[in-house]
Amino acid sequence: MPPVQALLAKHYSGSSGAGVRSLAHSTKNRTHLASTNAIQFRVMNTITLQDYFTDAIKFWEPRRVVYNLVLAAIVVLYFVASDPVSRTALSLDFALQLFLLAVVANIAYCAAYLVDVFVQASGLRDVWLRIRWVLFAIGTTFAAIIARFVSMGMFHRA
Repeated sequence: MPPVQALLAKHYSGSSGAGVRSLAHSTKNRTHLASTNAIQFRVMNTITLQDYFTDAIKFWEPRRVVYNLVLAAIVVLYFVASDPVSRTALSLDFALQLFLLAVVANIAYCAAYLVDVFVQASGLRDVWLRIRWVLFAIGTTFAAIIARFVSMGMFHRA
């Protein structure tokens, strides 16, 4: 006799063996049904790596425009502030430098994806989705400081 049936037989000593077997069978069915429902529930709530990337793109790409506008505003401000000198810096090489710096700034922006997807895949996903704007604020501030120093150097040399 299997262990479950033996335990039930001790508990229901007055009942027939058939009753014990049917009780064990119904208990087994309920356990199987519960585990099947749990598996279906887990499958319905499973988040894939594709979902993490999709969510990251939906969050970060609209903010990339703001990030670039902030950095462009800083460069324009320093260009205007040193206007008599900065006009002499205008050349093809200067435009290519600005383009290269914009590409580097956007590559640096992509570092947020590494952090975002990693934390989304952890157990902290729910908290992270509420506070990831902090990473955007810190990253944009850091990039703005770098843009300020680069702009000062570009227009001071001119």
